[in-house]
Amino acid sequence: MTKSSQSLAQLLHALLEKRDTRIAAIAVLLAVNVILAIWIGTNIHQTAKTQRDTLVLIQTNQSVLDAVDAEQHGQRELEARINNRLASRDDLNGLILSLESTAPAHGVTLSDANQSFVEASRDKLSHSLIQYSVQGSYAGVLQFVAESLNKHEALVLYSLTFRRSDPLVSNLQINLEWALYYR
Repeated sequence: MTKSSQSLAQLLHALLEKRDTRIAAIAVLLAVNVILAIWIGTNIHQTAKTQRDTLVLIQTNQSVLDAVDAEQHGQRELEARINNRLASRDDLNGLILSLESTAPAHGVTLSDANQSFVEASRDKLSHSLIQYSVQGSYAGVLQFVAESLNKHEALVLYSLTFRRSDPLVSNLQINLEWALYYR
């Protein structure tokens, strides 16, 4: 032992020999222990609260991520369903032949065919516009349109305008415009 540690030990021994000093020292040590226990307990409580708050934040973030993931999955499924319904550009000639072969079954005559291609843009899919002048009865044209739409998922009725030249004549003069959307 060094000289300084011996003198410190002797001083403590002399202080603790007296009963009042010993009780005071025990009381001080007990108070220090209580204060340390309270301080440690407070820190543990604060740490636990911080960890609970962090866990809630992580769970909330995970819920948001799960919702975003589910929405993206739904979006991809919707895009896939739409893409499966869209036609290929190679389908255009087959569609035109189908329209022209379906029309007579409903007493409808197609003439003055016109076709134009519309490029894709930010808010539009690429598609072809197919225009016909049509003659036939109102019921025949409606049946022709309904059957054509049922046969071809990528086909959309874009415009239908008609006029009747004579109220006594059952045939109508109709301008029919289709849009065929592509992948």
